[in-house]
Amino acid sequence: MGKLVLKFGALALIVVLGYPVIHYRAVTPCGMYRKELTWHMERQMQQAAEIARDQAAQAGADGERAAAEVQAALEGVAAGVTAGVVEAKVRRMSTGECVGELWRVKVLGREP
Repeated sequence: MGKLVLKFGALALIVVLGYPVIHYRAVTPCGMYRKELTWHMERQMQQAAEIARDQAAQAGADGERAAAEVQAALEGVAAGVTAGVVEAKVRRMSTGECVGELWRVKVLGREP
């Protein structure tokens, strides 16, 4: 009975510790925070695009077409800028700072 409980406990520990590695595909806290920050910024860009699309729809067909053209032109640039900003921010942080920020974002649910 004790060996069975120990085996299940070891399996549970492997799953709990393995999930972040599989989920983030990074082992370092700064790598995990970099990924989380990137996802957050991508969500913000999607929300901004939706707001622009809604406002363009209110302006009519010409405004909607213009908004679609502007969005297509800026999409690639925005992705590059996002990656650069995230990399620059995380590069200046120590491992301890990354762990603290990751804890604040994932566990406490605060904005990065």
